[in-house]
Amino acid sequence: MQKHYIVGTAGHIDHGKTTLSKALTGKDTDRLKEEKERNISIELGFAPFLLPNGDQVSLIDVPGHEKFIRHMVAGVGGIDLVLLVIAADEGIMPQTKEHMQIIELLGIEHGVIVLTKKDLIDDEFLQLVVEEVKETIEDTILKDAPIICVSSTTNEGIEELKQMIQNQLQLIPERTYTGFFRMPIDRVFTLKGIGTVVTGTVYSGNVEVGQELEILPSNHKVRVRSLQVHSESVDQAFAGQRVAINLTGIEIEDLKRGDSVVTPKQWEPSERVDIQLHILKDIDFSIKQNTEVKFHVGTSEVLGTLLLYDRKEALPGDTVYCQIKLEEPIISSRKERFIIRRPSPAATIGGGMIIEPNAEKHKYRQETVELLKQKSKGTLEDLLLHQFLTLPQIFLSLTDLSNLFVLPDTEILVGVNKLIQNHKVSPFNQSSVPFYASSDRLAELENKITSFLEGYHTTYSIRKGQAKSELIKQFLPKIKPKMAQEILQYWQDKTLLKVKDDYISLFTFSPHLPEELRKKAELLEKKLIQQEFNPDTWDDLTKEFGINDKEKNELFSFLINQGRIYKLTDKMVIHAQSFDKLKKLVTDFLMKEKQITIQQAKDLLNVSRKYLVPLLELLDQEKVTVLRQGQNYRELRSLN
Repeated sequence: MQKHYIVGTAGHIDHGKTTLSKALTGKDTDRLKEEKERNISIELGFAPFLLPNGDQVSLIDVPGHEKFIRHMVAGVGGIDLVLLVIAADEGIMPQTKEHMQIIELLGIEHGVIVLTKKDLIDDEFLQLVVEEVKETIEDTILKDAPIICVSSTTNEGIEELKQMIQNQLQLIPERTYTGFFRMPIDRVFTLKGIGTVVTGTVYSGNVEVGQELEILPSNHKVRVRSLQVHSESVDQAFAGQRVAINLTGIEIEDLKRGDSVVTPKQWEPSERVDIQLHILKDIDFSIKQNTEVKFHVGTSEVLGTLLLYDRKEALPGDTVYCQIKLEEPIISSRKERFIIRRPSPAATIGGGMIIEPNAEKHKYRQETVELLKQKSKGTLEDLLLHQFLTLPQIFLSLTDLSNLFVLPDTEILVGVNKLIQNHKVSPFNQSSVPFYASSDRLAELENKITSFLEGYHTTYSIRKGQAKSELIKQFLPKIKPKMAQEILQYWQDKTLLKVKDDYISLFTFSPHLPEELRKKAELLEKKLIQQEFNPDTWDDLTKEFGINDKEKNELFSFLINQGRIYKLTDKMVIHAQSFDKLKKLVTDFLMKEKQITIQQAKDLLNVSRKYLVPLLELLDQEKVTVLRQGQNYRELRSLN
């Protein structure tokens, strides 16, 4: 399968970048009339060429003039490898150094140093220039980059350069097609008979003809009419390719460089971005709180204000964790590289990595810096675990995590499964929408609930437990009912909790009476048994045995739940033994006579009407008997 790479040129004005690009690709990357007339590159130029192994390279010819440095930032931001172009007859120049700084700040680790115009000097002078270059790059990110001398006019060394580019690209991990689609726009134009076209480098995901997309931050809905990769029509394009997209549903005046074409509903524009910022060591000024800067990320260039959290001033060479508050919303990704420049007088200040593309407003304190440091480190699993450990909500679904990281569920699941395998995350996947929790935070929550219920059972040993709704409200706030049910079932399966009759208790807990009340209850039950079908009222019974108002209500619920008493009326109960005797008397009678009237029941039980009706209704309620509709007799329910 053919691989696709982005290679960019960088270097001082008039050091031969465009001529080199033409020698490599056979195409002139200067497109604009002004560029032709002035013999400099103003806009980014693009052209493809094939490596010896057949892989395709999209070559970006980046402007070198200092006024066009912002275009250079936009071009370099998406590349895999850089060609640092230095004219052999001039050597290292001011823009050479600035471009090297930007390469370093953007974290582009792979490159080739190309000395052009070798045909203009002799070998002795060329060797001096090579030594100068080696000395200049020895402490930079390109210190291990190979150096090659070429002539773009005679083509000497061009084929060797292609082989060298291929060798360096093979050291780079293959770009994946993961993530939701995002392409920062670097050009917008119209073609007769075709319509609106945007171009850019695909930063993540893939795109297909006919796909619905969104333009951010303007929120325009668009559709892909056609796609081209280097003038060839394709049905699909992938991350790492230079792509031209013919869009429907939008006019050219509604688009601009710096906008992004993205998968709908997956990206969120933001005016606050948390960053790790490295300040260049050779600038001659410090960065103070609320310094105004130009922020370059992707193809965006936006004014913003730097907010320092643990200091009032940052010095040259410092690396700081801070936030930039932007005047316009942008689209960016975690770990994406950026550059900041001073608006006036124009100068590159520094650059670094985005930690949080949709940042919140933070407090000015050291703890904020420590939080940003933590978030800046690690793999996707590390970042996922950090979210599990620090977000207010403990339980997170794949959708929650997908929205946080702007990554598809399938990619999030790979990271989550690794955390599950390492026992860092616990899954809840019994429902159609799985969700997850940090194992440590889950254990912490379980300890809190266990401690709470231990105290509750000590205070209310008579009760079945805490009301389920109250416990959910206290320990699982803002949780959807189905999620709460699955969490409780998980704890029940784990023999941690017992859920019964809308009450929750510790799994090993059984309601019981305190010793003093247990003795009173035994006397009360003994008297109830003696009174059989003619009991005193509950108030009279409890008063007789010195049971106070609070205790009598607790005791009533306890004995009912234990099945030791049955409620006759709001004021009267009978003991379970009495009910068993009642049931046997009436059942034996009905087995023989088939029916029993009110009068027959009165004679059988020898009670007044005050007790008779509640007793018979209790038998109906407990499904022993059934009252015939419109008749004055009852039958055994089992005969129906």
